[in-house]
Amino acid sequence: MTLFIIACLLLLGITLLIILRPLLKIPTTNPEPVVSEEQLTAQVLREQLQQLQADLDAGLISTSTFEQSQNEIHSRALEEISQIKINTPQTPQKAKKSAFVLLISVPVLAVATYFVIGSPQSINPPPPEQAQAMMINSMVEKLAARLKDNPNDYEGWARLGRSYRVLGRMNESEQAYAKAIPALEQNPELMIDYAQTLAELDQNDLNARANVWIEKALKLEPEYAMALVLGGGAAFQRADYQLAVTRWEKLVPMVEPGTENAKQVLESIAEAKAKLQEQQTPAKVPAKKSVSQ
Repeated sequence: MTLFIIACLLLLGITLLIILRPLLKIPTTNPEPVVSEEQLTAQVLREQLQQLQADLDAGLISTSTFEQSQNEIHSRALEEISQIKINTPQTPQKAKKSAFVLLISVPVLAVATYFVIGSPQSINPPPPEQAQAMMINSMVEKLAARLKDNPNDYEGWARLGRSYRVLGRMNESEQAYAKAIPALEQNPELMIDYAQTLAELDQNDLNARANVWIEKALKLEPEYAMALVLGGGAAFQRADYQLAVTRWEKLVPMVEPGTENAKQVLESIAEAKAKLQEQQTPAKVPAKKSVSQ
């Protein structure tokens, strides 16, 4: 941005220098007199009158000829005068005023022109994350507009549902997935993505609408990791701790030992086992105190 502004200012400065230099230039010496075309014409006419008078004095022409020729010269002189354009030379004060007007108007016109036909937003581009979000939003809106004319594009609706979910637009994601059911039926990944959307809309309740799709995904692909994660979570929420342990233990060979994911899986298994132990341990009934007579 800074380099762009500096470059624009330099170009503007050079332009103003070229335009204003002739107006602000003050001659250091008196300019040489320049004989104009009008002055030359007047000189020629005066010489013709003088020659005509000399011819009359010498008796070379008659008085009538002199008068006729003199009238013709006068007519020519009047015609020449009528064609002269009066050009008032620009005074230094007027030159300064003109320079001031140009100094203000040229930058203003340049900026106005840029805002009309240029790209002002490129001067301050958004941060990379915001620019990426804007691009994704634009692509998503184009996909949504296209699907309005193609309501049976179930794969397209599924992509739209996933895109809305990435953008955090859960209600729109749920609506898009609802139109993509035929595509979901044979795709466990889409099923789990839809289940996550439903769970978030249901305050993370995996046993409401989400569990139907979790179980469908596990039936279609029993070793699908994300389905095992959510399936174990759903079982844990409804206090089926044995099923939670069984599903989460299947994840252990799927994660790299020592990683954060492996740590979380082992902690979840340990918590489920502890809950299972509590569940299987019968509560002790406190002994009744004897009352001495």
